[in-house]
Parts: sequence; C-alpha cells; structure tokens
Amino acid sequence: MALLWRQELFAGGKPQHLKECLVPLLLAHRTEVAGVNLPNKTKGELPELLQHVRQLRTALPQATDLDICVHYSVNANYNHTPEASFTILTNFCLELAELRCSLLLVSGGGPRKRLNSLAALERIESSPAWSRLQLPLAVAYNPYFPDAARRQEEEGRLRAKLVNGGGRIQAVYLQAGSDVPRLQQGLKVLQDLLEELGMSGGQQEGQQDGQQQPGAGDAPAQQRSGGQPSPAARPAKRQRQQSQQQQAPQRQPVRVYGSVLVPSKKQLAAMKFRPWGGVFLSDEYLSSVEAADAITRRLVGVYADQGVLPLVETAVEGEADVTRVRQLLQVAST
Repeated sequence: MALLWRQELFAGGKPQHLKECLVPLLLAHRTEVAGVNLPNKTKGELPELLQHVRQLRTALPQATDLDICVHYSVNANYNHTPEASFTILTNFCLELAELRCSLLLVSGGGPRKRLNSLAALERIESSPAWSRLQLPLAVAYNPYFPDAARRQEEEGRLRAKLVNGGGRIQAVYLQAGSDVPRLQQGLKVLQDLLEELGMSGGQQEGQQDGQQQPGAGDAPAQQRSGGQPSPAARPAKRQRQQSQQQQAPQRQPVRVYGSVLVPSKKQLAAMKFRPWGGVFLSDEYLSSVEAADAITRRLVGVYADQGVLPLVETAVEGEADVTRVRQLLQVAST
C-alpha cells in the first residue's frame, strides 16, 4: 500500500532550488505525495508565493490534479488597518484562484492585530468580490493547548470559522503537538462538529455535499402547485437557482490534515531553545530523537485510524529525507 502525505515546500526565496531540487523529488514520488503546501511566514513574500505556484504548474504539467495549498498569515500581511489588510488578502486570492489552488487562512504569530483569521472569514462572507470567487479555503485547529479554558476557546473559534466560512471551508489543518490523548479528544470534538454542521463525508453518498440531484430543486414548488409547474414563473425561478448555484461555492465534505514533524537532533535543540508559538511538545518528546520518533508514530497511528492525511512540515530535499518520512509514516499502512 502506497503511503500518502502532503508535503510543505520550503523554497526560501530560491526559484532555482524549487526547480532543480524540489520539482524532481515531486516527480519521482508523485504516487506518494498527495499535495503540497507553501507556508507564508513573513511580510512581503506573497509575490514570491505566486511565483512558486506558477513554477510548479509549469514544471509539473502532467500533475494537473496536484493540490497546491498556499498559506496566508493575516498577521504577517497586516497593513495599518483591517480594511487595507482585507484588500490585500482579497487581491492575493483573486490571483490564486486562477492558479487552481486552495488557501489555508491562519492568524499567524506575533502581537494580535485588529484582523485575524476569524474576522477575515466574517468579512469574506459579506464581500461582493468574494461572492464570485471560487477558491477553496482551509482553517487551522490546535487541540494541544495545556489549559482547558484555552482549549475550549479554540473549539469555539473552530466552530465560528466553520460557520462563518459560508460553505467555502474544505479542509481543517491540525497543529503539531505531542500529546496523543489531547489529539484524540480534539479529533472527537472536530468530527462531532463537522457532523453537526453537515460538513462530514458521510452525508450524501454518491454526491458532493451541497449539490442537488437533478431536478431536486424543482420538487417543493411543484408540490405546492399540485404537481403542475407555473409556465410563467418556473423558468425564471430555475434561472435564479442556477445563477445562485454557479456563484456560491459548492460545499464538499471537509478533509482533515494533521501536522507531522520529522525529529532530528538539530530540530529538538532548536525547539528547546526557542519553541514555536502554539506548538506544545512534551519533555519526553524533546529528550531524544528516539523518543520523539516513538511519539510521532503514535500520533500517525491516530491519524490513520481517523482518516487524517499527514502533512509533513519538515523540509524534504533528497531521497534520504523521503526514506525517513516513509519510516515514520509506515504505521499508517498497517
């Protein structure tokens, strides 16, 4: 059984590195890499992200179905006011939609601004520019907060994101962490929420959520009129329904992706010295590569049981790195 995972790509402002190193790796392992993610960490790199997407589409013409998800940090791209910052987001997404991508919207690290990912989703729902924009969105969820009140707050934010997404949300990305019981609890919260909101995969077998069967939209009106459609009103109503369906994003079952860090001595030392914001790793995890590997395999085992596709957040730049990832994810195929 072929192992599947998503892979974050780190071009680091080096187009040649993307072309000469990362693209050949993707070609060699296209049956294993189900999609790629391009992170957004700093201000001013949006043009570079668009350039990388165009390079990937040009260099991989045969991989037309390769899912490219571009990250967008609201904090990193904040510009003076919420209104100006939302305009930057909208303009970026207009270009991104033409490149057949999806967008992971995150608040990002650093001091809190007056616009975050949830506030941006609320603006998206009422934005005329977004009413015609066909761009799948993804949101982040962190189940690992040590404090129970903070976890409850995060669950409330997740609910608000899914509700305010207006049917645009097609994926949820889980933050990295090391606490297996909290991951299991968080996945239960997430799955219950998706089912409650009608966004899980088991709703309508054989069709995408939010899509009607042929003719289904006409049934209620025909029943009200005794089964006879009104000759004058019916074409106009059907045209309005078709127009609304074309403009509104078609809701699909929400996919869940889970972060995977590939442990190394260098990474563990860096995490001890300067932990990533919002990434909670236990002392046991940080104690050695062997301990971190064991915990990672348990996390991946939970992913496999729950149908969560791994997202490898550690750079993969050669065959040795691919082999290392395979070893960590092997449990997912058993």
